[in-house]
Amino acid sequence: MIESISLKIAQNIKNKAPYNTVSIEVMKFALIGLTNAIITIIVSLLISIPLGNFLEVSISMITFAIIRGVSGGYHFNSALVCTVFSAIIFNAVPFFTLSEYQIGVLTILSVFFMLIFAPLDMEKHSRVPKKYYMHLKIASIGIIVCSYFIQSDVITISIAIQSFSLLLGVRKILKGGEQL
Repeated sequence: MIESISLKIAQNIKNKAPYNTVSIEVMKFALIGLTNAIITIIVSLLISIPLGNFLEVSISMITFAIIRGVSGGYHFNSALVCTVFSAIIFNAVPFFTLSEYQIGVLTILSVFFMLIFAPLDMEKHSRVPKKYYMHLKIASIGIIVCSYFIQSDVITISIAIQSFSLLLGVRKILKGGEQL
């Protein structure tokens, strides 16, 4: 659904300005990402209102977006699956409570996964040159370390979910025969 809407919008843009635009495929790809992000935010926040977790869900989404932006990660094959899964996860996060010990364990595990796997699968989803990947890894780890001092369950869990999603990305890459 998101893919077909993005394709129609891209074709419309190309028809209106055939010489001043990038290819339909490039526009479609960008529009899928943008549309998916907007729909995910709207759906997640709409669900959070009756649950009484609007602020926590907002913090979860912002945290996830920041850490994902510097660490890369797993991409679903369908934008719809991504939207549904993300909305469920963002709305589930506020219902978990962590002890200080659990925050420490999740922080250590998150640092470990980022140290080993980040940034992951950035070539296809980012314009950041490969020479800056070590900076992205350091930024990822820095964000995680800073989050430890905040001692927020929502932030810690959101970061842990993104960190653990790197394992899914590694599995997908290895299954597809691509290099890490």
